[in-house]
Amino acid sequence: MAMMIPPGPPGDATLGEKRLYRLFEKLPVLFTAWINPSLDGVTADLILYAPKNGLIVFEVKDWTLDQVISADRNEVQLRVGWEVVKRTCPLGQTRMYLNRLKAMFQRPGEKLFLLPLQCGVVFPNMRRAEFMHRRSHDVSIQELADPATTLFGDDLDALEQAHDKGGFFQQFLDVHFARPFAYEHSAGLVQIVRKKLGQSVIAALPARDWKREEKTLVALDEEQEHLALQLPAGRRLLRGPAGSGKTLVLVRRAEELLKKGKGGPILFLCYNHAFAGYLRRLLSEKGVPLGPEGVDVVPVFDLMARMLGGRLEEKAHSEYYETIADLVVEELEAGRALPGSWSAVLVDEAQDFSAKMVQFVKLLLPQGASLLAAMDADQHLYENSAPDAWRDIPGIKTFTLKKRYRSTRQIMAFAADWLDADEYVSDETLGVMEGEMPEVRHASDKQEAAAWAAAELSERRRSGLSQGNMAVLYAKTDGDLPQRLLRETARLGMMAVWPAEDTRAKRRYDITVDSVTISTIHSMKGMDFAHVTLILPRSLAQGREKSLLKDIPARRDAWEKRRKQPGQDDPKSWLFRALVYVGMTRARQSLSVIWYEDGAKTATPDHR
Repeated sequence: MAMMIPPGPPGDATLGEKRLYRLFEKLPVLFTAWINPSLDGVTADLILYAPKNGLIVFEVKDWTLDQVISADRNEVQLRVGWEVVKRTCPLGQTRMYLNRLKAMFQRPGEKLFLLPLQCGVVFPNMRRAEFMHRRSHDVSIQELADPATTLFGDDLDALEQAHDKGGFFQQFLDVHFARPFAYEHSAGLVQIVRKKLGQSVIAALPARDWKREEKTLVALDEEQEHLALQLPAGRRLLRGPAGSGKTLVLVRRAEELLKKGKGGPILFLCYNHAFAGYLRRLLSEKGVPLGPEGVDVVPVFDLMARMLGGRLEEKAHSEYYETIADLVVEELEAGRALPGSWSAVLVDEAQDFSAKMVQFVKLLLPQGASLLAAMDADQHLYENSAPDAWRDIPGIKTFTLKKRYRSTRQIMAFAADWLDADEYVSDETLGVMEGEMPEVRHASDKQEAAAWAAAELSERRRSGLSQGNMAVLYAKTDGDLPQRLLRETARLGMMAVWPAEDTRAKRRYDITVDSVTISTIHSMKGMDFAHVTLILPRSLAQGREKSLLKDIPARRDAWEKRRKQPGQDDPKSWLFRALVYVGMTRARQSLSVIWYEDGAKTATPDHR
């Protein structure tokens, strides 16, 4: 498949733009398309990179031929209902975009360009023969478009029906757009193109598959890019569901703030140790300097430990950590010097911070320093978490992301159904990728669950999925489930790591290692894998283990049916649901859930 940036058409895309997106998405991987790229302040519909034809900027118009009254190089008169309206001429638009491209890709000190630059128009609702016939008899529309560089509806039809879409489309390009070189451009030039056009390409995920040289590019939509680059300085709270790009916005924000170099280093706080390593990977992939002179990524309790002059012990209960937070806040309020000086403070996993921890962050902010905290209240996993406490910071303003990008629509529908939040999640915001519905199985005990999970991972490995792209997540640390999983995966010849074993293991965890990750859900918050297997005790299911969502169309009816049922009085029921929801949403492409009989009436999730 071609690389599409971002990986989904914008929400306000026209039918024609969506059709073109779907067609280009099915081209070979050598093609790259940028949707709504910014060209020095103006936004084009789409730019396509074809290895042998260069860059082609397209303007898409959903007009019919009957609507067009006349056109010159600047304006088109259109019949819309009973009215006649004026619109910008697409041929003139594409030429203006072309001039912007030429300014971006001109060789330094020369009149030549780094690669061929061309422009074209797309009319999904016009036929080529009809357009040519009218154009030959009506001089008033000759400035509308150049048929030699225009895709019409019948061209799109032929591409949709072609068996070899890449070969067919390459032949079309060779006929309608100049092919000045017989060779493809070098990988270095391709990277230059992506860098110049790729304002939406904001991060390269750490490579999990050691056999692959090419890293997965992650893209944000226009709204997310705006939040990362143009959000005014000050105190800001970014809300968004799982997979909506909150972490990537923060990473991009850190890069941009450091690039501007105003005021010094940046503090990047998170909650868990394993996730801190992942954030450092994301930043290092972008060449961002880390540490006190660059972006200092620190788990919040590690920063508190710095102030107390040592390391914290690992405890299973939250009271210990709240006591530490109390001590540090008391010292700061008494006038103790800050453990550093930062131009900005960024916070991920903000939903897990307690009210005292939020107060700690507020006290860390030097005069004039900006704050951007990202959170999803549906993912808070601790009894003392206080997502609403962020609203009490003076002057803080909230921004919201809605669309999910990380996981398939089927996984997100399945997870949203499980979470059963008071607000219904619309189909439009579920995601942009299609996949299979998650698989649910029921094991008689932990041993059977571990054997099933290992066998499934082994099968996926044989089908080509790397070990590093798979994880088995569980809810409880007591018992021997992790050891059983380690034995079963080893028996089938697979490598596995257990980052949740202790704090040292969490600090050492490297997501790029080609080994299956076996971990608690808590320790993998913020991270994701191509495939996730969840192993859960039936006591966590709250009676719903056999009634989980089986297809997307059933979502609304199931949600409304549950609205009529009495709610659960136990406040921990929400924590249980949130815990499993977080586990489900770590999966990008496929998800399996294995419930096992544990003989318990109530299961209590871990605090750490």
